[in-house]
Amino acid sequence: MAEGFSEDQDLFTCSVCLDLLKDPVTLHCGHSYCLSCIKGCWDEEDQNGVYSCPQCRRTFRPRPDLHKNNVIADLVEKVRKTRRYAGPGDVECDVCTGRKVKAVKSCLVCLVSYCDTHFKVHNEANPGGKHTVMDATGPLQEKICFKHNKVFEIFCRTDQTFICYLCMTDKHKNHNTVSAAAERTENHQLIPHLLITSLFKGALLRLAPAESRPHDVMNEILLFSSFLAADPLYIEVKRKRSKDDPPTNSCQFTLDPNTVNKNLHLSEEDRRVTWRPQEQPYPDHPERFDVCQVLCREGVSGRCYWEVEWTGDWVSISVSYRTISRKVGSKACWFGSNDQSWSLVCSTSSPSFLHNNNVTKLPPDSISSRIGVYVDHSAGTLSFYSVSDTMTLLHRVQTTFTQPLHPGFRLYIKSSLKLR
Repeated sequence: MAEGFSEDQDLFTCSVCLDLLKDPVTLHCGHSYCLSCIKGCWDEEDQNGVYSCPQCRRTFRPRPDLHKNNVIADLVEKVRKTRRYAGPGDVECDVCTGRKVKAVKSCLVCLVSYCDTHFKVHNEANPGGKHTVMDATGPLQEKICFKHNKVFEIFCRTDQTFICYLCMTDKHKNHNTVSAAAERTENHQLIPHLLITSLFKGALLRLAPAESRPHDVMNEILLFSSFLAADPLYIEVKRKRSKDDPPTNSCQFTLDPNTVNKNLHLSEEDRRVTWRPQEQPYPDHPERFDVCQVLCREGVSGRCYWEVEWTGDWVSISVSYRTISRKVGSKACWFGSNDQSWSLVCSTSSPSFLHNNNVTKLPPDSISSRIGVYVDHSAGTLSFYSVSDTMTLLHRVQTTFTQPLHPGFRLYIKSSLKLR
């Protein structure tokens, strides 16, 4: 009996929150929902005075009274007992609310991990197997190549980094490579040797002849100071951070609702975007992204500085031409994976910069929760800064821009971002 309940648990799933029914109520049309979910839907319809079923769209007038369906509630409780909840070391389903169920699959397009029940919903929403999925064996951000959006399956011994199979045809062509699994096994055996070697090299560096170093260090300090003093962005940002003297080149942007992906929620007058497991009720639009990205309405064709605050595992802070593709199925739509966009991947563990599928790795822990972006369109300059009590240049691009640049953002699960 328990096995039958387990196999049919999608029958007891609320179509609003996509989780098992909580305090289930059944409408006159026969469809059941969580009490709080259907109340929330109908609260939004109070102004019209006509209330509808979210599934079959049957309408009711006046607003029906809602009563808990005790029979369904008992069945749901039996189903709940058959579910395998996530434990230590397990990947959690990102869609489940309340206590998380163990995820079985991760989608590399949605960037979401799903339990059995929600994976069925995912496949119904994306028929034909167009999305690439993998077994949910660990955090997605640790297994994906940002350049190609493929799983790390290979280790390049020449460059000492994990890569995907497409990397082998690009920067890592003809390099010494092995499977990722083989490298992990060998590295586990070499840990004691690597630790001793690292300590030995550090000791040698500290014992290097001191008399040869002060002159070189002083030259570097003087060179950097003279460069920084003349840098227009440094001057501009120092002014921005003074409340009494705001910068003349600071810009205010708003996120474009016509471009935002349906798993991203806009708020605070379209200046904050937050990843959501449930699709938002946005209308279809030709400019809407199929992937978790959004562009700003306004473009930059002169000089401009702005700041962004972010939270979560990682986000991409980008600038892009408005003509970037919106459709999944090619790298043309991902920020940084084409020649129309430039992208800073903000991650506490593996930050990087991407443009036209070329990845530049940045030092770990170099990214703060606030990022400054400066564009001088006519000069072809794009700079990203880590902003806290001090400012640190993360990456600078010198190129030729042929169209206005629009700020754009890509969000990973449970991430949020706000324009300052």
